[in-house]
Amino acid sequence: MPALPITTVLGEREPAYSYLSRLADRNAVDPHALCRDLGMDLKAIHHGSHEAILSLADVGGIDPASLLAWTPWSAPLEWSGLKVSASWAFGLLARCFLVLVGDIPKSYAGAACCNAGASVRSGSGLL
Repeated sequence: MPALPITTVLGEREPAYSYLSRLADRNAVDPHALCRDLGMDLKAIHHGSHEAILSLADVGGIDPASLLAWTPWSAPLEWSGLKVSASWAFGLLARCFLVLVGDIPKSYAGAACCNAGASVRSGSGLL
């Protein structure tokens, strides 16, 4: 999907739902209308869906890794067997927990996290 003709820069440590709101405002529509008109799922953006965030970054013409890094997300229901301390995780460090647990798609982890070779042992108390 090509970038919108009117975009805005991503703010420092800005999550996707905040960026979506500013992008919609810049285009003189509300976030619901922008998502509907562009075929994006507003709920998925609010829940931090990897695919929805990539679509938002694409229409905004911004770096998806930067947008993913500060967007909170909730683990899919099929991960419900994982023992984590919170249902929401924030920022790059939170996405690194995926490196700690086997059988979780690496696409959910931030690029900087995986490329840095971050690792923590499962006995660290984080899981």
